[in-house]
Amino acid sequence: MKQSPFYLLLLCFLSVAKTDDDAYVELDEYEVKNKFSVRVLRGSSLRCGLDLRDEADIEMRTFSPGVHIMPHILSDYQFGYAQQKIIVGEHNVTPLNAGLRGMCVGELRRIGIPVGGIGKVYYEITLKDYTKGTPPREEL
Repeated sequence: MKQSPFYLLLLCFLSVAKTDDDAYVELDEYEVKNKFSVRVLRGSSLRCGLDLRDEADIEMRTFSPGVHIMPHILSDYQFGYAQQKIIVGEHNVTPLNAGLRGMCVGELRRIGIPVGGIGKVYYEITLKDYTKGTPPREEL
C-alpha cells in the first residue's frame, strides 16, 4: 500500500509533538469530527464543581493542527503556555466558558473550538485552583 507524502509528514508531526514533560495526547475521532469538543485528558477528584462566576486559576496551552495563518501565533503542534486567572462565564473566548464547567482541581481538559472555515483551535487547560463566586442577587 502506497502512502502519500502528506500522510508521512503528518505522522512525523504527531510523533514529535511533545513539550516539556507533557506528552501530546493524539486527537481522537470525536475531537476531529465535531465542531465543538471537550475531552478529559487527565481526570481528578479534588475539589470538583467549577461553575459560572467562579474565579479559576488555569494553565492553558493552545495548538491548531493544519492552520498555517499567522505561523508565529498559530502553527501546527507548537504549544504556547499561559497562566490565567479568569471568571468562568466571562472569558473572552466564549465557548471555553462551557468547556470549563464542572472541572476539578488538577484536571486536564482539551477543548476544541472551530475557527471560521479553516480548522479548529484546541485549548488544553489544567485547573490549578478556584474560589467559588457569589450567586447573582435577585433583582427587585
